[in-house]
Amino acid sequence: MTSGILLQYLRPRLWLILVALLLFLLAFYLRANQATLMEFKHDEAVAWWRAQAMLQGIELPTSGLMSSKGLPNFPLFLYIIAFFSMIFRQPAMLVYPIASLNSLAVFLILYAGRKLVNTRVAYVTAFLYSVSPCAVFLSRKIWAQDLLPFWSSAMLAAAASCLSARMERTRYW
Repeated sequence: MTSGILLQYLRPRLWLILVALLLFLLAFYLRANQATLMEFKHDEAVAWWRAQAMLQGIELPTSGLMSSKGLPNFPLFLYIIAFFSMIFRQPAMLVYPIASLNSLAVFLILYAGRKLVNTRVAYVTAFLYSVSPCAVFLSRKIWAQDLLPFWSSAMLAAAASCLSARMERTRYW
């Protein structure tokens, strides 16, 4: 009888893990498929050049890429690109780590959706993010806003965790 209870407990969790892995693989496939066809224009070239200059010891960036309003972004993206540039020597290969991080956002979206609303909404939201043409297109570039989906979903997951813990604490009072 205990195996039936254990199976009843594990079945929804296994389903969630399976769906999360399938959505992650779908998101990664759409973002990383044919990486050599990525755009490589001025912004991408500047990011790659500044990361290479940092790796060669020429310049340690104190500001990031220039925004459209003329203000510099923070240099964190250049540091991340420089780290991955040590592994991947060609700029087109940087699509893979960026696609991986943006695909990991699927797990964070599922987590936040389950904590804040319910599992069904989490599945739909994660699926829509996985196949969103805008998210897929922007994951195939090298510019500062590439990692925005990952960081914003990480912040959302952290906020969801804090809010759900707070709601559980106040429920008993």
